Amino acid sequence: MFRAYGPEQITAALEKALAARAFGADYVANLVHQIATPREPQPPLQLRDPKLNQLTTDPLSLLGYDAFILKDRKESTDDLGRETDSTPSDDTPTREDRFYGVPSGARSVARSRGLR
Repeated sequence: MFRAYGPEQITAALEKALAARAFGADYVANLVHQIATPREPQPPLQLRDPKLNQLTTDPLSLLGYDAFILKDRKESTDDLGRETDSTPSDDTPTREDRFYGVPSGARSVARSRGLR
């Protein structure tokens, strides 16, 4: 890749990847390709009806969406921090058992055999 694109384009791609905290080789290769083959800006779309060409939209801010999503993530992280597991009896599956698919009663069998 270094021979095909040169040090300037590779450096620029690595800087963009570092800023995005994306360190995969495929990601960097995609950035190098984007830098090497930039798209030409497209002219505004011209519709047949001149009234439609005069329509404008308000600039959209995505900050509200980001705040909403980040708030949900923070709340879910906070909820995880407050969760505590109760001490299970020998046959009560723990959250890890349910995650890994350990069958009910397997804990007491494993303990009786000295495995857990």
